[in-house]
Amino acid sequence: MAKPSPKLRVFLCHASEDKPIVRELYDRLRTDGFDPWLDSELLVPGKNWPLEIQKAMRASQAVLVCLSKVALAKEGYIHTEIKTAQALQMEKPEGTIFFIPLQLEECDLPFSMREIQWGKYFEADGYEKLVKALNKRAEQVEAAQGIIKSRKRPRPAFGAHLPQGKGPGGTVTVRGGDKSTVVGGNVTNSIIGHTVTFIQQAPPAWHRPAAPRPVKPMVGRKKDFDKVAKWLRSGKNAAITAAVQGMPGVGKTVLAEHLAFALDGEFPGGVIYQPLGTGFRNPALAVPILEEWAGYAGRPRQDNLPPRPEEVRTLLARHGSLLVVLDDVWDIAAIQPLLNALPPEACLLVTTRSRRIAQELHGEIHPLDVLSDDDARELLKQRLHPSQAELPLLKKLARALGNHTQALDIAAGSLARRPRHLWQAAVDEMERQVREGSGFGELHLTDDEDKESRVEAALAFSYHDLKAEAQRRFRYLGAFAPDASFSAEAAAAIWGLKTTEEAEIQLAAFAELGLLSSFTPPPLGEGPGVRASPLPLGEGPGVRARWQQHTILRAYALALLKKEGEEENARNAHAHAYNRLMREADDRQIYFLMRPDYPQLQHAFAWAIAHDLGLAQGLAGNTANLQAAFYLVRENYAWATQLAEKSKDAAEDQKGAAMGTLGNALARLAASPGEDRRARLLAALAAYEEALRYRRPDTAPLDYAATQ
Repeated sequence: MAKPSPKLRVFLCHASEDKPIVRELYDRLRTDGFDPWLDSELLVPGKNWPLEIQKAMRASQAVLVCLSKVALAKEGYIHTEIKTAQALQMEKPEGTIFFIPLQLEECDLPFSMREIQWGKYFEADGYEKLVKALNKRAEQVEAAQGIIKSRKRPRPAFGAHLPQGKGPGGTVTVRGGDKSTVVGGNVTNSIIGHTVTFIQQAPPAWHRPAAPRPVKPMVGRKKDFDKVAKWLRSGKNAAITAAVQGMPGVGKTVLAEHLAFALDGEFPGGVIYQPLGTGFRNPALAVPILEEWAGYAGRPRQDNLPPRPEEVRTLLARHGSLLVVLDDVWDIAAIQPLLNALPPEACLLVTTRSRRIAQELHGEIHPLDVLSDDDARELLKQRLHPSQAELPLLKKLARALGNHTQALDIAAGSLARRPRHLWQAAVDEMERQVREGSGFGELHLTDDEDKESRVEAALAFSYHDLKAEAQRRFRYLGAFAPDASFSAEAAAAIWGLKTTEEAEIQLAAFAELGLLSSFTPPPLGEGPGVRASPLPLGEGPGVRARWQQHTILRAYALALLKKEGEEENARNAHAHAYNRLMREADDRQIYFLMRPDYPQLQHAFAWAIAHDLGLAQGLAGNTANLQAAFYLVRENYAWATQLAEKSKDAAEDQKGAAMGTLGNALARLAASPGEDRRARLLAALAAYEEALRYRRPDTAPLDYAATQ
């Protein structure tokens, strides 16, 4: 068996009850050339064993967390060791194999470990797979040491080592390297990029981004597809906008998804598909996206040092022509950091309802209109599978709904649930509602949305066909943040259901009716020690679907919610649900799994700060680590400032809590680039002093102790 050189230092974390089998593992690892650390072998009498264990773990290059039913059930120091190892893993560059859960017997993994691929020692080939992972880790260590040494050598000419080729538009391209994911994937990607200077000292690894598989099939649109594809193939930037200013639901996103997926192989550098939405109106929200983009070139996360657009531009360059899709843009200033990060060889495709935004991007503009007559009929045929005699009726429906894509999709969902002999009456009713503009009657949408008569007619018909409880659940979808996805667990909490499965059944039924869509987050890797797909909190192994409602449908749901006088109850349920989810994630130190839910957390805080100060305080405290992890400390500070202002006339315990939160926010802000560290820390101390006025030993002993 191949032996690593030098010996890899491996810490064995285990319960004392499992000592015999762990001792056997220790002996096998030593025989195979590793340097394992086992407390019973290396601790001597008189030593401070907790301190020695901490020192040994920090000096190790990998930690095996040996798990059994006993280890998971018992209380004791093993759980402290596990949390320490997880914290050390978070200090490592992305892709590093360090924290490796190893099942000694068949047992359930703790939720906080389910994002990591685990080994199974009890299986016939379990030890061989473990050794393969450890050997791969040894390669990572050696590669990292080699890069550190390379800093002392003369710098080669940048790009001299790269194979050259031609891509779309005649640009010089470089194809990505080996992207196999054998126990950690491309090792170089995990260690290149610790500083910007490394870019010139060693070839940056490239994790080629790939276009996601489209969520929905695209019916027709061949002329639209061919026209935009021709622009992108020739290296031109393009924007897809509505033929009628602000018209929603015509299929801009679907067209962009299919273009990105179809053209993926023609862009050697890959395809970056970035959904945005109506909530993306602050340039600060671009920072986590820039970090994700930098990760494609192997830049590891650097605490308090977010990647700058110009740095990301350098990292994205010279890997070949790149297609970048920004879907659903609402604010040109908000996306400016993303635009500044694009290298010269990148092609940009934007979707937006605003023709003004499309013009400001100075590229080709394609106004997307409703479907053609043939495409509209084809959409209905694919959804409904009509007989030849029913085709004239579908033609009448398409004409009544003006060939509007979303209206037809919803109408088809409604008809599919009804006996065919009732189709005629249903089509007549929808035609009447469009003609008379009746729909939901006097219903006022939000400022960002205008009523769409064709969508409203189809939606009203579908909505009134639902049972009362399903209608309530549809209305409560209006409590979610616009253009933001959510989990079935969150829906269950807001609807007051006992199980996630019951919520999934209802969500799937809504999707069949065209009232929302679902997608499955892509896996991030596989193999022992490799981060697996993120899991929604409270759910078991595997990747669960996330759900999202189109902006116009969410606007109608919210308007119906207000009309029924249910907005306060629904928004309160939403805020409490996300406060609980965020608290659970933060307590388990897996707060980063809530990153997809950040728009929902913002939405929850905005409601809570105006209606429930205690709830807002909870959201701010529970979300702080997530915000710090994704360079959103300034938003954390903004939340804390609002809390301090709102608490001026509140009870003393709320004043003390708000000032403590403000002090914490200021302390985090002090470590951010461009901040006056001394001034921020002095302000933090002043906030803590203010908090102490309300957290006295006699009135709040626990809160007082927390400030000491």
